[in-house]
Amino acid sequence: YTEAFRVAGIAVEAATEVGDRTLTMRAELVQNFTKLSVDPGWSMANALALAERVLEEAERLRDRDLHDRAALGMAQELFFLGKTMEASEILDRLSGRAPAMSRRERTEVAAQMVVNAHFGAVPVGDAFRVLDRAAEIRGESLAGRAHDGRVRGALLGMAGRFDEAHAAFDLADVLYDELGAPSITVATNQVVGETLRLEGRLDDAESVFRGMNEAYDAMEEKGFNSTVCAVLAHVLCDQGRFEEAEPWVRRSRDMSADDDFASQSEWRTAQARIF
Repeated sequence: YTEAFRVAGIAVEAATEVGDRTLTMRAELVQNFTKLSVDPGWSMANALALAERVLEEAERLRDRDLHDRAALGMAQELFFLGKTMEASEILDRLSGRAPAMSRRERTEVAAQMVVNAHFGAVPVGDAFRVLDRAAEIRGESLAGRAHDGRVRGALLGMAGRFDEAHAAFDLADVLYDELGAPSITVATNQVVGETLRLEGRLDDAESVFRGMNEAYDAMEEKGFNSTVCAVLAHVLCDQGRFEEAEPWVRRSRDMSADDDFASQSEWRTAQARIF
């Protein structure tokens, strides 16, 4: 992530030098996203404001592709701020343009729809329908099927259908193995860990979250890692291991942006349990 942020910065400078304003803004959107993962001082509000500025300029330039990229960025920042219904509204509008989008853009819209359905305010029954709609928008994709399988398993777990949940996870694992890119499985491991915790398999949940932390540490990522550390602290508290949980609370606190509501709420409630 640190290297991605550095290269995005080089792209911004290079595009600015040659006077390509559209390409500059596209690079700024990439830089904006990666900065959230490496700099806790860069707030979600700052990231949202940048995406909104690019969206306004894209509208002025009548650049539909840049407009869609900025809108997708806004949906992502709104999701991170916990405004999942607002994020869903943007994604619904973007999904209507899916036939005109590139395969990569369709994949990104579909992935955000799926994640938003799981972590947001959508009831479980409706969330399954969102996954089906996302698959239609995305089209055939091994990575997409694996991602959806993980989230579908988590939704089944929420419904108490744990045998079906693990069958979905197993299928997703097979697909991820076929892809041969283990790093892309890290982000979706969170829903597996949370399902195991919901099921009461705390040792297994702990193992998943520790593995995620190690992977994010290796990638020099802080944004998602801050949440993972806090949830790991909760899993340790679930087991009555409060002294072991406290260092993970501190790690989460140190990596969390001030308005990262997920990490801030998770580490604070874990801290309360320790006290």
